[in-house]
Amino acid sequence: MARIVFILSIVLFSSQVNSALKVGIIDIPPFSFSDGQQRGIHIDYVREVFKLAKIPATLQSLPYPRVVEGISAGKVDIALMFRRDELPNTIEVCKSFGFHNLIVTRKGVHASNLKGLENLRVGVIRKAQFGKEFNEADYFQKIYLENYSQSFKMLRLSRLEAFIISRPAFLFFKQSPKFQDISFEKPFVFNKRHNYFYAHKDVDRTKLNKLQKANQALLDSNFIETIVRKYLID
Repeated sequence: MARIVFILSIVLFSSQVNSALKVGIIDIPPFSFSDGQQRGIHIDYVREVFKLAKIPATLQSLPYPRVVEGISAGKVDIALMFRRDELPNTIEVCKSFGFHNLIVTRKGVHASNLKGLENLRVGVIRKAQFGKEFNEADYFQKIYLENYSQSFKMLRLSRLEAFIISRPAFLFFKQSPKFQDISFEKPFVFNKRHNYFYAHKDVDRTKLNKLQKANQALLDSNFIETIVRKYLID
């Protein structure tokens, strides 16, 4: 009898693991840290959403392009990222929290809007969508990068004149000792972009409804502000 109970418990555990949704999180600090501890603004928020929704989930920190490609291919069930005009084989589940995006220019390069970046080299995270005005601008050169750390490094080496970055990420990297020697002009706010939950088209709609409700419950609280304060000192 004890053996049967043991076997059933293993089967039940295996079933729960197999039914867990795979969630793609961009592996860019401070949204997700690649130190094996599964922490960061996005990690903490998404974990709490699924906890409230009572949906088993496995969180995966992945490069931005792999999150985008994975959700379309079904390798990832759920993703949290900026809204996109086209994302094949997916469902836009719900709007979530948002942050301001900043344009940072190196010392001596003055700009207060996108037009001020004309003919300059501007760093942008590959596959990220920063809004139609930025995405369609053709009067400056976009240099595609894997992460925000590269943006700071290339600005230091004068391989960029500017880059676009989420405000929490800017505050995080600005505080890092390895980047405190970099001089730049005061950043200007370009826009505010919200993150959206996306699901692969085959994900059960009942789970998506639970996800929507849990996300809204967190938005109605101050949970995101608490997380930001946890990782950043403004």
